[in-house]
Amino acid sequence: MNDIFALLCEEVRDETQGSKTIIGVFPPNGVKLKRIPTILPKFAVFVSSKVPDHKEVTISVTILDPEGKELVKVKSPRINPKPPLRYVYFALNVSPLQIKQEGTYVVNIERDDGVSFKTNLDFKVESGGVSPKQ
Repeated sequence: MNDIFALLCEEVRDETQGSKTIIGVFPPNGVKLKRIPTILPKFAVFVSSKVPDHKEVTISVTILDPEGKELVKVKSPRINPKPPLRYVYFALNVSPLQIKQEGTYVVNIERDDGVSFKTNLDFKVESGGVSPKQ
């Protein structure tokens, strides 16, 4: 298992029993939109991370557009799990997210100790949709 894992979704809700509800998971084969450019009003990254030796860590999420330009960078607060916890679970909200062009957006998740996870999300205009002239 990876030390870091992430789900890209619309929203993560904290429930009263301490659980999380993940809403609107984005499929790995891409998201079809009616038009581009557009703004996604809700976008979140749910992160699960192993914490080595119960050390304090910070986790950052960076989203790059298809040209490699940084769109968003958010950082978690310091996380210090108490024994016996070895994993932490949390959501970083990166809403709203502006999608300016079709293509592959890269999501990098990195702990401050250098451990990282990378995933891609493709945004495409659905058939009959509107896309800007390139």
